[in-house]
Formats: sequence, C-alpha cells, structure tokens
Amino acid sequence: MMKKLAIFIVQCSHYQLYLTTCQSQKRNMSCRLQRSIPTIRSSTSAVSAGTQGEIEETVADPYMGFNVGSTKARMAWTGDVKRYFFESPLVRLMSDHDYGDVFVDGEDLVATDRPDCVIPYRSIVIYRYYDEASKDFGTGETPPIEHFAKGLGTLILRLRDKVCADPKNAMAARNFRVYLVAHSMGGLICRAFLQNTSLGSEDARRAVDKVFTYATPHNGIDMRIVRNVPGWLSFGDANNFNRERMAGYLALPTGDDVSIVKNFQPERMFNLVGTNPRDYTVAAGLSAWGAGDASDGLVRIENATTHGPDANGKDVPSPRAFVNRSHSGQYGIVNSEEGYQNLTRFLFGALRADGFLDIDDITLPIEVYKELKAGKKVRSSYQFEIAVSVRGCQWQMTRQEVRENSAIFRTYDELFPGRGRKPPTAGPHAQPALVFRVSRSQQERQGIGLSKFRLRSEGSGTGLRGGWSAFHETPLRGRLHPARTDSG
Repeated sequence: MMKKLAIFIVQCSHYQLYLTTCQSQKRNMSCRLQRSIPTIRSSTSAVSAGTQGEIEETVADPYMGFNVGSTKARMAWTGDVKRYFFESPLVRLMSDHDYGDVFVDGEDLVATDRPDCVIPYRSIVIYRYYDEASKDFGTGETPPIEHFAKGLGTLILRLRDKVCADPKNAMAARNFRVYLVAHSMGGLICRAFLQNTSLGSEDARRAVDKVFTYATPHNGIDMRIVRNVPGWLSFGDANNFNRERMAGYLALPTGDDVSIVKNFQPERMFNLVGTNPRDYTVAAGLSAWGAGDASDGLVRIENATTHGPDANGKDVPSPRAFVNRSHSGQYGIVNSEEGYQNLTRFLFGALRADGFLDIDDITLPIEVYKELKAGKKVRSSYQFEIAVSVRGCQWQMTRQEVRENSAIFRTYDELFPGRGRKPPTAGPHAQPALVFRVSRSQQERQGIGLSKFRLRSEGSGTGLRGGWSAFHETPLRGRLHPARTDSG
C-alpha cells in the first residue's frame, strides 16, 4: 500500500513549494485540546520578482495561496467559461487523503519549541521562507536563493526530529521521508537544495522521496526582445531566472540547458506545464505578451520541464503533463482539478501507464515521394495532438494541441533518421518518444483512456499503422508499471 508522506509546500506570491510526509494511519495530536491532524505534506511558498507589497500580501496568508480554489474553467473546444468548483489543493488533500495542517492555537507546531505539541507524520507544512523578506516578520531584505535552499534542509530535519520524537508515530529517523511540492520559483529552491551539495545536509536530501513542480521555469525565463532574463536585472530578484545565475546555484555547467537534474532521480520529479497565457493578467497582460503564446503567461513551455541521467547514466525525461491553465490567477495551474489529479496520482498512485509515439511509416504525397527517390532531401514536419482523460470525468490529465501551442512537433528526419535522402524502405526507425505518463490510484475503478490522438502535417497525406490506443490507426503503444510503493 502506498504510504502518504508529509508534504512541504514552498510558495511565495506567484511561486509555491510543498512538502509532504507519508503515513497510512491517522494520528491524534495533543496540544491543549485533542485534534486529529494527519500528516500529508509540508508546504513552502516563495515570491520571485515580487514587489514588497506582494511579499507582504503573501506572508499574510497562513497557507500562502495553497488554500485558494477556483470556480472557472475554459471549455476545451470553444474557450468559453464554464462553472467548475475546485475547492483548493489544501481542502482536497484534507478531505480525500486525511491530511492536516500544523497550525494549532495560533502557533506553527514545526516552529514552536513547546514540548506539549507533537506533530503527526501525515501533515502539510508550509515553508514560509519569504517571512524573512517581510518588513513585519523580517528585515525587509530578500536573501539569495541559496539561503532559502539551506533553510529548506533545516526545516526538513526539524520536522523529522519532531515527528520521530513522538512514539505514536513509530518512525525512525532513517526511515523518515517527505514529498516536496513547489510552484514556480519554489521548484528552483527545491532543485538547488537537492542538486547543490553545499546547500544543506545529505541527511535532509536523503529524506526527500518525490518532488512535484507546478509551472517552474526549470530552464529560466525568456521574454520577447531580451530573450533570457539578463543577469544584471536584480529588481525583484528577476536574475534568479538568468541561466548563468541558475547554473551557479544548481551546481551545473554554464550553458543553454540548466534543466538537468542531478543528485536526484529525474523520474521522481514531476513537471506540470501550463499552456494558457491568455488568462495570466499580471502587469496588465504585458507578462503574457512577453512570454509569448507557447507559455503559461510567464514560463515558456519549452522551459518548464526537466531531464537527467537515470541509474544507468542514460538521459531520461522527468514525468510531465500539459494542462491548459495559466501561471496563476483565476485560471491558475495550482488551483485546478487537473493540477490536483496529477499531484495526487504521482504521489500516491499504485499503477503507472506510459504511452509512446511509435510510428512505423508516414505516406508521403506522390510528388514528394518521387523527389525523394530521385535523391532530393525531404523537409517536412508533423504535429501530434494528444489528450488523456479518466473515463467519465470532465477534466483531462494531459492535453497537447496545436491551437494551444503545445502539440508534439517532429520533423521527418527525427521520425525516420537517415530516410531524408532515401526511399522509406531504408533507414532506421526513430526511437519511440514518451508522450504521456499518468498514474492510477488503487481505489479507482474507471480506466484511463486516450481521448484523442491526431496527426497534422504540412499538406501531405499520412498513413499511420501499428500501436496501442483508443483508435486503431494511432501509433501508440502502452506500458504499465507498478508505482513505487515504499519510500526507501
């Protein structure tokens, strides 16, 4: 049975991070009065490129935005607004999975030294690292991201000591584990802590079981005209998204790719990617304009995922999903059913389904095929649209569409290496591409289905064959894996 670890949430203004611990039993906590607080996850919030006013507004909320729900969703085909009531990740984790917070009688039980307050293993903890940047709670000066990463490690060890000190939890320090859940810059704080061995202790890093990131700019932030945020732009700590600066705190070589995960298994880090810039209204829409159409209004789709070496040294992508939500706001990615479903399935799922794009052949137009046989090079590209949903549900687990600028793009040479100058009978087949990875809970009876798969090309006829999917002609095949059920 999948354990439920403590959850840490890291969030600040537009950025969040969460951390959770796992335990299947409910615990009672005594602190003046008896109160059941299941340990589900600890939560931390972070504000990046935020004004002092945004920082003060964020630290004034005990949950730093993780308690915010939504009532609006966009129709898939028309974009019209429809009512959809999502209570908030916090409320759903409490009602669906018996998690609880760590606030009692006006105090944060992780921060307090009161001996009469004990913390259950299954709890939600908010990492309030921006309290230091508040004029009311701190100095009003924002520390560097390395300072926040060290603080995360300190908080994990403090939670571990408090949980393990309670005999009712029956938890040894060597077995203590947590989940980290992060939004935007919170994900970079998690990665800095995990990847940069100079930031925090190995004991704290070893306690992290899985990491879930919402809309994190894993490869920096790019804008029109200026491209990558310049390193000299220190206002609101915007230079935290400059790739040269990121390489420093992530302990990576300087270059164009800082989305590499090291010192942590990339398969245990989930990337939820937003594809809706239109509803991100920060700065009167200027941010969304600057980020471009292929973004969530702040983070470009191409910058929102991670990859890294697996146990065999092979570079593999982290599991990911694409949802038509904005970076934050009324149509935000955190306060969404799609986000919650991907979060809980990744953390607690019992079965994982992988779908691969596996194309045996594409029929070229006759005139193009004749030119190919004559030795001419074929230059063509294809866009694959895909949507995966749970049968009978209104929401989708992942969706990639041309009109949302998130479709899977492949050139002919990428699909069929070496065929660009030879007839289709020659040349190797392309390496299958992972197009979705979703998890199913033990309690769930309904299946996970491929609700749409479609290929679009530049005017050429196509003939697709082979594979596994909802449609016979679709080049998909599936793999089922038992989800990891322990935290070892």
